[in-house]
Amino acid sequence: MKVNMTNGVVRSLIECLEAMTEKKIELPVRVWYNLSYTRQKLNEAAKIAEEVRIKLVEKFGEENKDTKIKTVPNEKMAEFQKSYIELMDTSVSVEVRKVLIEDMESAEKKMQGVQGIFNFFTYMVEQEVTA
Repeated sequence: MKVNMTNGVVRSLIECLEAMTEKKIELPVRVWYNLSYTRQKLNEAAKIAEEVRIKLVEKFGEENKDTKIKTVPNEKMAEFQKSYIELMDTSVSVEVRKVLIEDMESAEKKMQGVQGIFNFFTYMVEQEVTA
């Protein structure tokens, strides 16, 4: 299903899924499949946002003559941050395969402290428990 979220939420969900993978959270195969599918779709949306972020750095940044790396100088940082926040607040529609909350119960303790877990349950977990 297509779900509307901001670019900031997309980034948060990617970080959450990465943390779940690093913690080796045990979940049913169908759940990991759905999460992997969704992660791929999130990465596609994040790639577009990253391309825009790079354009913002090019617009506001200045190249260091020694390193040839562009960075945003302090005098342009407020303007850059305003544009970046606008980018992160921009709504996108992402294909999400939701997982059932009952399938997540076995992982409850390992998921504690995972960054972005609130967004995970908001956007990716079907809250209704089947009888």
